Amino acid sequence: MGKLSERIEEYVAGGLTPFHMPGHKRKTEDLPEMLRGLYGWDLTEVPGTDDLQDPEEGGMLKEALERAADLYGAEESFFLLGGSTIGVLTAISAATDFGGTILLQRSSHKSAYHAAELRGLSLKYLSGEKGGDAADAVVGVEEVRERVESDPAIRAVFLTSPSYAGYSDDLRRIAEYLHTRKIPLIVDAAHGAHFGMAEFLPENAVQAGADLTVMSLHKMLPAPTQTALLHIGKGADRTLRERVRHFLGIYQSTSPSYPLMAGIDHCICLLQKWKSEGNAVWQAWYERRKCLSRKLRELKQINVIDHFTDTDGPKPEIGKLLLCPKDRRSGYRLEELLRTKYLCQAEMALPQYVLLICTVMDTAEDYEHLAEALRKIDAEEDFSGKAENAEAGPGMEELPEAVMTLLEASGRPTERIPVLKAVGRICASSVSVYPPGRPMVLPGERITETMAARIEKLRRAGAHLHGVSPEGEITVLPETEGI
Repeated sequence: MGKLSERIEEYVAGGLTPFHMPGHKRKTEDLPEMLRGLYGWDLTEVPGTDDLQDPEEGGMLKEALERAADLYGAEESFFLLGGSTIGVLTAISAATDFGGTILLQRSSHKSAYHAAELRGLSLKYLSGEKGGDAADAVVGVEEVRERVESDPAIRAVFLTSPSYAGYSDDLRRIAEYLHTRKIPLIVDAAHGAHFGMAEFLPENAVQAGADLTVMSLHKMLPAPTQTALLHIGKGADRTLRERVRHFLGIYQSTSPSYPLMAGIDHCICLLQKWKSEGNAVWQAWYERRKCLSRKLRELKQINVIDHFTDTDGPKPEIGKLLLCPKDRRSGYRLEELLRTKYLCQAEMALPQYVLLICTVMDTAEDYEHLAEALRKIDAEEDFSGKAENAEAGPGMEELPEAVMTLLEASGRPTERIPVLKAVGRICASSVSVYPPGRPMVLPGERITETMAARIEKLRRAGAHLHGVSPEGEITVLPETEGI
């Protein structure tokens, strides 16, 4: 069983003259150096290259898929070449009937809402308890049980764990409970593909018993952007597995990228190699991160939310680091200083914090550079002043009224008006700060005065808002709609 990259090289070395797609015919003479290898491996489905939508026994893709399933302990795994978005669309579609009801966190990625729109789903929300300054919701089994048993219409549960900021839900107990109700658990673990790879990391969603798990490889592991996996858990029923294949065939391209698939398999093989060598690579990363954590404790004006400090809780997610200026409103300035003055590019920023992603590929020099930059910023800048709260999404008590479903709100005539004049109107587009894409208002929801003010405040603060123009206009349904 050879690596996918080796199998591709063997096929290309066979010397077949291509009278098929892709149109570049693997001719690389006029290409920049960085593109030559990419084009040289760019194949299509012909005899000998296998077929991602119907992999054959012994084929190069079949073997690669089996490696992924074996590594994560899944019944079956699928390559996703459009990122985790493809997996979320597929999983929700497979686990629900058209017009059904799904239970999820409001902070779910926008792809979950796109799936709900396509399937005409009604949405029920989980609140959870606040996860520190990041304002992520941590969901426990008791809340899931209460919501499911109070609403018999719920047919699937969708959780995001770990969250963008690194907080995890009680997946094992939630999965055990939902299985007694024969309700599938879908987990968006886009940021958790490294979980379970070493003993100091939390278990991953597949190990915890999720029926369907979506993982981005590129977010936290050495894999190309746009690569991800969808896992079917052991014990998932046959009908669910068949529906996954059906919907994956709808959402996934029929012309998969062989270089991207080779990137996925290279990552899987690398993880297998590290495991066989006793996880020394992971342990070395752990020590580097622990050293960084100790250095950052010296900061006076920047509160550091570092999961290393959560010694009494579950195993920490050491890949996420949040930097919170004490005034809770200088996150954008902190991000700009890191980027422009010290050449450290953060993952994202909001007024209240800056999020950094750390992975096993970071070096000790990277962490020393970051620590020194933050020490200088902490000494030279002034983040004092009254602390403010500027969350990027509503709490459960503030959720706008859902006048109609996402599907019912789509395709209708719309108009654009200033957000502060949109109070009481029905929103026609999703509004969120991106990243992470947590929805503030969804299509079909009535815009509240509080929400309009929050959106305008974030816009003026410089937030990257989806669904709001730079001038502060928002798309709404005509006044006659939703009355």
